[in-house]
Amino acid sequence: MPPATSHKKAKISHSEDESRSLSPPRQQTLPRNISNVAPRSQRKRRRDESSPPRHDRNRHDSVEVYSITSDDGDPPNPPGTGINAHISRLTRLQQAVDARTGRVKTEAPFEDGIFSLQDTGPDCVPHSTIAESPAQLPSDLMDSLIATYLARDYVNWPIFDLSDFQSACEKVRDVQDLTAGLSGFHAILMMILCLSGLRYRQVDEAYLQSLFNHAQRMTNSPDWQSTPWVRVQCLFLQCQYLNATGKSKQAWALIGYNIRTMQTLGFQSHATARNGRERQQRELGRRLWHSAIILERMLALQLGLPPQVNNPLQVHLPTHLDTDYIDTVSGRTPNSSGDRPSIIEFLVACARLYTHVEDITAWESEARTRPDTCAAKKLLALDISPFLKTDALLYDWQTSLPSFLRTDETFELADDPIVRRQRHILHARYLYLRLRLYRPLLALGLALSAKCPCRSNKHPHMSETDPSSSINSPILVTIVRDTSLKCAAIAATLVDLIEETEDGLLDGGPDDTWRSAGSPYWENVEYLYACGIVVLAARLCPSPGVAPLKRAWTRVISLLARYEGFRAGEYTRFARLGRSTLENLAGALQRDVDDAMVMGLDGEVRTRLVERTSGGAVDSSGGRRRQSQGHSQSQSQSQSQSQSQRRNLGWVESLLVDLVGDDM
Repeated sequence: MPPATSHKKAKISHSEDESRSLSPPRQQTLPRNISNVAPRSQRKRRRDESSPPRHDRNRHDSVEVYSITSDDGDPPNPPGTGINAHISRLTRLQQAVDARTGRVKTEAPFEDGIFSLQDTGPDCVPHSTIAESPAQLPSDLMDSLIATYLARDYVNWPIFDLSDFQSACEKVRDVQDLTAGLSGFHAILMMILCLSGLRYRQVDEAYLQSLFNHAQRMTNSPDWQSTPWVRVQCLFLQCQYLNATGKSKQAWALIGYNIRTMQTLGFQSHATARNGRERQQRELGRRLWHSAIILERMLALQLGLPPQVNNPLQVHLPTHLDTDYIDTVSGRTPNSSGDRPSIIEFLVACARLYTHVEDITAWESEARTRPDTCAAKKLLALDISPFLKTDALLYDWQTSLPSFLRTDETFELADDPIVRRQRHILHARYLYLRLRLYRPLLALGLALSAKCPCRSNKHPHMSETDPSSSINSPILVTIVRDTSLKCAAIAATLVDLIEETEDGLLDGGPDDTWRSAGSPYWENVEYLYACGIVVLAARLCPSPGVAPLKRAWTRVISLLARYEGFRAGEYTRFARLGRSTLENLAGALQRDVDDAMVMGLDGEVRTRLVERTSGGAVDSSGGRRRQSQGHSQSQSQSQSQSQSQRRNLGWVESLLVDLVGDDM
């Protein structure tokens, strides 16, 4: 449990601007108007006078965000079929294991209601003791964190119904200690507070970690008392938190488990909805599926792995309902022109964008150059048709975006903070995917301009003195030159975008609504490191027009240095490692390009990089495979590796995961 003073330290006053942007209409935003709240003691006294006892009231309170049954009296699945049979088999298996190990428990009945707020009475065993549980958050801080989550995370990951979530928030007010509740909604709410708390400078990180640990214990407990759908939602939020706190490999393993669970529960079903409630359930299932696919592919890019799901569109893309417009969340007046941005349009755009991750990771592996091989032979034998196809599909994706998400158009609601934030986030993700698509040819161009062992004089195949328009020059050389220039331009554009939209963590002041109008810092650290690598490589290529990248380099280093002071978590360490690695590589490249791999990266980083890029060095869970070298040969092998890594340009495709290894 964190120190008692951490709650005072974490208390944040909710700004008037944020309240004004998220309050009206009241029935569709936060659970209550924060600016007109009576003291907590008065609220409790009025509640005691006008309400029945809590144990009687909560016995029948159930708020559904996603249910596996309909509201029209349809009979549930027969005992031997469907989800009930699956849950029954799991329950019998757990009972058998408990009986064998002497750990027999009374299983909680399975409930169809998604958010059933239950008391911790004498018959209920809490998941942790009071000493292990964090105390209840101050009411104004909880309201601020919920408002932040809705405006910055829910609008990008709409994994539950907003109105039902708000109704459940009203009910949870009756529980004085948040962690005393045993329902799935309490676990979800704790994860929501964890995610939004990461954006506040004053919120104690140890307190957030204690909330996460408590929610994780609830989710993993055999006494889970909500539906499997709620558990999937809570696990997805846990994946988000693990990724946001730098535990990418743990998030990768958990999101894969979550996707397989959704497949087991039938998320890929194409059944037609018979009524409005079933349509809502179907759409929520699609949103959760594609949100998980997007997050899984973002993690795949971070870890340098191929995606786990080959066909993400086996589940249809979601369509927006009447309550999914952005003005419903922000409380602004709907646009009279009829062009109303929807949060589902952003989700669909991201889902369509990340369908190309599998092609990009396959292209990175196919176009990778090996040390001590001829880059010209590699280029002439390379099939670039997958590259050209993916490039064309990305162009089509960008031109088909709705007007409020396009950066080349002036949209009427550009002053809406949610619209601006979604536009910038989507543009940054698009630029990063393009950078990863073009970077292999940048590395190949750098290899072409290095000394080649296939020539007696080791003359490079591409130099500044060789005109690209020569009749003897293959057209592929021109493609490599142009792609290198474009990759460098993309890196500079992405760095500029991050600098323009990043202005620090939230502090509870009046500027919070407009602060940080782009990607969160845990995404930006990855982008900045990749941009810094591209800038270093582009400055070595014999192509005109890369000299102005000095400005982009300065911005990369300054932004990473700024992130080092954000929080005390893992991404602070990642920012520091990324900045120091880039500076070491820059210094090594000034001395000797051939030895940059050895002089710019330490031995462990080189080993992880070579293992990841040599194929099969990283297992499916994201961990590094155990090496088979003997201890007696370690010194001689290290010397031979250092010698073989001369003229190795593998640093061009290094990732943050290579810098931190299994800790990420």
